[in-house]
Amino acid sequence: MKKIVIVCLLFTSYVFAAFQDGNVLYDAAIEYNKLNNNIKANSVEYGFYIGYVEGVSDAYNGILFCEPYNTKGRQVLDIVFKYLKNNPEKRNKAANILILDALQKIWPCKNKK
Repeated sequence: MKKIVIVCLLFTSYVFAAFQDGNVLYDAAIEYNKLNNNIKANSVEYGFYIGYVEGVSDAYNGILFCEPYNTKGRQVLDIVFKYLKNNPEKRNKAANILILDALQKIWPCKNKK
């Protein structure tokens, strides 16, 4: 029974994550940016931003993009924020796709043989 509950929770969180778009992510990123500038920010929003971006980054690093060794989490968050800010026309796309697009442009993987 415990395994069924865990599987259901994981599936629910995946479905929730899959339906986020760039507009939702950008709104959360604005809260993250406020926090970085010592402005009162919505902790739920910036927490969502940090968790979502780091989750996608961790899942696909070394597969769809290749982050350099010793990259700090804040760098990843800042790169995605800058991408969302500079590409408002793309924010209607899925949030995970936008994160991957931002990171692939900065850190493409070299061809592996």
